[in-house]
Amino acid sequence: MIASDHGKSVRRWCLAFLLSLILASVGACGEDGADPSLHQNDGRSGLDASPQSDTVPIKPPPKVDIDDVSEQLLSIPSVDATIKAWVYTPQGCDADDPCLGLVLVPNLRIAGTEQYPADLAKGLAVLTDTVVVTYNPPGFGEGAMQSSGERDFGGPRDQDALKDVLGRLEDVPGVDADCMGVLSYGSGLAAAAGAIARFGTTNLTFVDYLIDVEGVTNRCYVTQAPYTLDPGGNHINTDGPGPTQSRCDFNWFPREQKFPAGTSSNGKGIDGTPNAYICNVNAFPLLQAGRTCEDDTWWKEREARAYLPGLRVHYLRLQFLHDHRQPTRLAGREALRWLVTGGLQASFQLNDFTKDTKLAGYSEGQLEDVGTYLAPPGVGNGLGTAIYDDDNNFSEITTEEFLLSVLPKYVKRMQERSK
Repeated sequence: MIASDHGKSVRRWCLAFLLSLILASVGACGEDGADPSLHQNDGRSGLDASPQSDTVPIKPPPKVDIDDVSEQLLSIPSVDATIKAWVYTPQGCDADDPCLGLVLVPNLRIAGTEQYPADLAKGLAVLTDTVVVTYNPPGFGEGAMQSSGERDFGGPRDQDALKDVLGRLEDVPGVDADCMGVLSYGSGLAAAAGAIARFGTTNLTFVDYLIDVEGVTNRCYVTQAPYTLDPGGNHINTDGPGPTQSRCDFNWFPREQKFPAGTSSNGKGIDGTPNAYICNVNAFPLLQAGRTCEDDTWWKEREARAYLPGLRVHYLRLQFLHDHRQPTRLAGREALRWLVTGGLQASFQLNDFTKDTKLAGYSEGQLEDVGTYLAPPGVGNGLGTAIYDDDNNFSEITTEEFLLSVLPKYVKRMQERSK
C-alpha cells in the first residue's frame, strides 16, 4: 500500500513539473468559485495556469542539531489574560545580526505547546535561520505553561493575544523588528487573520506574511464532524440548527459538495467513510461555548471570512491532498476567494500553483491532476486521518515531517517575498 501511494505521488509530481514547463508563462483570471461545479470548467480549453517551475520533491526530515538554540519563556500581558510564549533563537541571531521572526498559531482545539513541540520548533528555527515563537492562547496549557484567561475560540481575545505576542517579539534581541511572519493551523486562522486585519495598519505594521495551513473560513466548516456515537451521550448524527446558504457560503459550493454523504451503507463509516455533519450542538466549539450556528453576533467575530478581505500581507495557503479534518479541500478555495474580494493583499498563492492566480473554472480533478495539492513523495499526503479517504490513498504526514521537511521551503519563500 505504501509503495503504491509513493508511486502515485511521484507520477503526480512528474506531471506537475512537465506541465509547469509548458504552461508556466500563462496566467488565469476570474474569481474563484464563479463556477460552483467541481466537474466542469468555464469553457476554456485545458488549464490556464500551472504549478511553479521551482517545485521540487520534499525530502524526509533531516537530522538537525538544536543544541545551540536558545529558549526563552515570556509572560505577556493581554486583555484579561497573561499569555505564555516560548522564543527559540538559533545561534548567530543577535542584536548585531538579527533574524526574521515567525509566530506559530495553533489550532484552537489544543495548546500551542502541544501543536508545536519544542524540539521541532527549534529544528524549524535552525533550518530557516528564523526566531520561532510558539504560545498558548488564553485558557490553554498546563501548570507553569498555562496561559490565563478564558478560551475565546478565535474571537477578539484570541486575536488580541496574538497581537500582544507579536508586539512583545518586536522587542526581543536578535529579532528583525521590520519583517515578521505568522503561521496558523486549522481553526487558528480566525485568530491570525483577525489580528492581522484589525491591527495591520497600527500595532502590526511589521507583519509581512501569513501562511495558512488548512484553515477554515466559516462556522459550518468549524463545526463539521463525522458521525459520532459518544458513550457519554454526545451524539453527532445529524446537522444542527442554523446552516443556511449565507452562513455556510453554499452559494459558492453547495452542501453536498462541501460535506458529502459518506460511502458507508449506513452513514456511520462502518464499511466506508462516514457522513459529515455540521452545526450539531455537540460539535466543537458549540458544546464547549454553549452556542449554536444561529448565534450570528457571536460568530461574526470568530469566522476567518470576516477578516481575510482586510489582509494586506503576502498570503500562502498550504493544502494537502487530504485535508486534516474536512471531507473536501474546498475551504482552501474559499479562503482564497474571501481574500481576493478585499483586493488588499500583497500577493496570494495556493501551495506551488502560480502566484496571484485565481482558481475560477478549474475543477478539483484538474487541480489534483497537475499536482496542485501537496502530496510530496516519501513524506505523506495528509496531516489528519483516513476517516474521509474514499480513494484508499491516504498517507499520513507526521508533525515532524511537516515542520522539518515541508514547511521550511515555504517559510523561506515567504521571507524572500517579503523583502
